[in-house]
Amino acid sequence: MTWTQGANHVEFLPGVYVGNFIAASQAEKLKLDAVLNLASEFNLAFLSSSTVTYKKMSLIDGAHNAISDHALLEAINWIEEQVQQRKKVLVNCRAGIGRSGSISIGYCFYKNPPWSYEQTLNYIWSKKADIYPHKHLQESLERLFPRSQC
Repeated sequence: MTWTQGANHVEFLPGVYVGNFIAASQAEKLKLDAVLNLASEFNLAFLSSSTVTYKKMSLIDGAHNAISDHALLEAINWIEEQVQQRKKVLVNCRAGIGRSGSISIGYCFYKNPPWSYEQTLNYIWSKKADIYPHKHLQESLERLFPRSQC
């Protein structure tokens, strides 16, 4: 389990990273400006003097647990707000593969309207091969961000 061996984070779009809880806890050291923590089982405490923008969204671990449309939209919108402010954003959960991987797939799908879900998944896997999508993610993303039928 390499995710327990230290800070693990990968840039999948310019300024947007997916990673584990250890990376999130070292956000300042890693020169990250914003952290979206999706792990229900962990909290991060940044000093009041910290410049790291922090958001906590508790999602349930395990690929068999679907992520609601509401949670997908909230996370994607928050990431986009940070990116628009030119912040380096880390999307994290415990291991950086399931919940944060699913939200990262969602953000990538949102940012690339010409891409199919399959293209998005293949792109994400080219950046971080151990990411796995949660149940019904494809259906949710295709409903929320429909692709034009050619």
